Amino acid sequence: MNILSHGDVLWLASFRDSHCVSIYMPTFWGMDQRQGPIRLRNLVDDAQCRLIARGLRAPAARERLAPLRAMVDDPDLWRQRGGSLAIFAAGSTVRRFQTPLEIDELVAVNGRFHVKPLLNLLSEDGLFYVLALSAHAVRLLQCTRHAAREVSLEPYAIPRRLDDVQKYYEYEKTVRFHATGVTGARRGAMFRRTEGYDQTLHKEELDRFVQAVAGGMHDLLRTERAPLVLACVDRLFPMYRAHNDYAHLADRCVGGNPDRAAADTLRAAAWEIVAPQFQTNLLATRRQFERALAKGLASNDVKDVVPAAHSGRVGRLMLPAAPAQWGRFDPRNGRVELHAARQDGDEDLADLAAVFTLRNSGTVYGLSAGEHHEPALAAIYRW
Repeated sequence: MNILSHGDVLWLASFRDSHCVSIYMPTFWGMDQRQGPIRLRNLVDDAQCRLIARGLRAPAARERLAPLRAMVDDPDLWRQRGGSLAIFAAGSTVRRFQTPLEIDELVAVNGRFHVKPLLNLLSEDGLFYVLALSAHAVRLLQCTRHAAREVSLEPYAIPRRLDDVQKYYEYEKTVRFHATGVTGARRGAMFRRTEGYDQTLHKEELDRFVQAVAGGMHDLLRTERAPLVLACVDRLFPMYRAHNDYAHLADRCVGGNPDRAAADTLRAAAWEIVAPQFQTNLLATRRQFERALAKGLASNDVKDVVPAAHSGRVGRLMLPAAPAQWGRFDPRNGRVELHAARQDGDEDLADLAAVFTLRNSGTVYGLSAGEHHEPALAAIYRW
C-alpha cells in the first residue's frame, strides 16, 4: 500500500479524463474480514452503474473496473485497520492508498478525481508522522489528530533493526577480507557483534544504525512538509537529530521504549507535541487574514479566490469543511460561475482553489466541520 504524498494528491487533482472513478471507504477497527470485501464490491458496482449512466457501454465499464474487482480478494488490502481506503481509476491508470483520515463512504465519477477528502493530508494542521525507533524495531506511522496507520517500509532503504545494519557490515567485512586480506577486513569491520539492547551496546553501533535510519527517512519524506516526531529512548534522540536532514523534525520526542506501544498510543503522545505549533500557525493565519482583508490583500469571495489561486496569488488558504460550492471556472478569462445547485460539468470551486494554491506552493489549512465559523474559504494574497 502506497504512502500518500503531496505530489500524489496534486497529481490526482491535475488528472483529467472523461471517466475518472474515485472510491473512498472507511476501514474501521473491528471490521469483519468478510465485511470489507463485500462493501468494496458494492462500491465498485455503484461505480460501474455511474460509468454506464455517463454513456460508457456496459462491457467497457466492466473492463475499466476489472482491476478494482481484483482488489476485493487481495488480502493485503484488509490487513491494516483504521483510517480509510482511497482508490482512483481512469483508463489504464489505477492508484490505491490507505490514509489515516476518517472518510465517509463515497463513489464519484466525473471529469477529474475527487480529492477534497484528501486535502487535510496536505494542510498545515492535518498530518504528522511518528517514527518509533529502537534497536529491535523501526516503525513509521502516518497520523492525523484522530487516527494513525502504519506505513510499510518495504520499498525503502531503511533498516528495520540494529541487526540489519550489522549484517550488512558483516557481509562487507567478508568481501573485503577476500579482496584485500586481513588488513582490509579490519578496515571493513565497523561493528562488534553484540546481542540484545542494553548498556553494553557500543555507541558506534547505535550511531551507524541511527544514521542509516535517518538517511532512509530523508529519502522517504523528501517531498513532505508534515512534522516528524521521534518515539524512542532518550539516548537515541540526540543521535538521530545529529544525522537528520528532514527540515520538519520536532524538537521533542515521545520518550520511552516504543516497541510495545500501540499505534494509537504513540499518535496521542505525539499529538501533544505537534498540536501547539499547529494551533499557533492557524491563529497567526487568522490574524493575518483580518489585517490583509482590511488592506485589500485577502478575500472570502470564491469568485475572487479561484482565479487568484490559479494565477499563484494565494499564499495561504483556510478551507473549513463546508457544503460544496458548485460552479465552473474558465482559466482562459478567469471567469467564475457559481451555481446554487450542482449542474452537469460543475466542480467544487473551494476544492479547486485549494488545488491551485497547493500547486503554486501555497499553504492550505483544512478546518474540521463544526469547529470554526469562518466563511466557506478565506484566502490571503501574496500581492
